[in-house]
Amino acid sequence: MSCTMDSPVQIAFGVHRNPLSGKFHGSPRMDGKHPTGRRRVFVQTETGCVLGMDLDRTDNVHTVKRRLQIALHVPTDESSLTYGDMVLKNDLDAIRPDSPLLLTRGLMHRSSSTPCLSPRGGDLQQKDKSGPIEVLGLSDRFAVTKQQVKEIVKAIKIGV
Repeated sequence: MSCTMDSPVQIAFGVHRNPLSGKFHGSPRMDGKHPTGRRRVFVQTETGCVLGMDLDRTDNVHTVKRRLQIALHVPTDESSLTYGDMVLKNDLDAIRPDSPLLLTRGLMHRSSSTPCLSPRGGDLQQKDKSGPIEVLGLSDRFAVTKQQVKEIVKAIKIGV
């Protein structure tokens, strides 16, 4: 499933029973409780896609990334899985049921004090070498933002 819909947050409702098989199952939750040894987490990618998945005790960061790669067709190489301000290395024991996780790539991580992505402290001194900015959207809600971006681009071009 690709995340190309209009909403900034997309939700995928398929959960892999086995990360390498194509078999799916629904949530095994009954009355808000998880079966013994299982917990449900919600992983958000940088594109805004969210996947709810059930974790076994044997699952690790690699299996979570593999499930995301299969279900959402997102690259997971050179990415990290973040829980709060903690980058998960391999062990998922610190994660509580119904926790939000974030899959990030490169120099970005989610700040616990703000709901947006922000650069890590050591990377603030690097110069921005990115290309042009394009605001995508089909709604009239973005008209003001588009105008502001045009003014910012104009100011950058004249050296402000």
